Amino acid sequence: MADASARIAALRAYGVLDTPPEPRFDDIARLAGVICHAAQAVVSFADAERHWYKAHVGVDVEEVAWSDAICSYVVENDLDELVVDNLAADDRFRHKGVVTRAPFFRFYAGVAMRTPSGQMIGTVCVGDGVPRKGGLTPAQLGGLHALARHAMALVWARTMIIGPVAAT
Repeated sequence: MADASARIAALRAYGVLDTPPEPRFDDIARLAGVICHAAQAVVSFADAERHWYKAHVGVDVEEVAWSDAICSYVVENDLDELVVDNLAADDRFRHKGVVTRAPFFRFYAGVAMRTPSGQMIGTVCVGDGVPRKGGLTPAQLGGLHALARHAMALVWARTMIIGPVAAT
């Protein structure tokens, strides 16, 4: 796993955590759900003990504890992407809160959002309450990667308005 303190410092330098909703991030979540035909979609930032949702569709919470989030596995293993057809049948995830409690994810696909220096600060991910044999098509997965790049461009654009980023 990449250095967690450096990752968290990079994330916090962007000043995006706990900010109000923004239509452009909402659009990214909405498009992720449409592209992947998924009931849930989020733009998630990986803080020290939680995954905070800057934007979310089909999910009624704004954050999930680190221990309950599937995205934690993506971050801890420094993955560019992860697709899991059936979370409830996967020993790595069946115990996670988002699987055992609402929203009862069964399918998950997420891609990394990285700073220009390669620090992973979050994910764009989709999920569904039913397993999905075969996961995503290559086009859908490519679409998620494109949306993650756009989310990072929006994060960067915010810093141009509110001030320079100290650690990336």
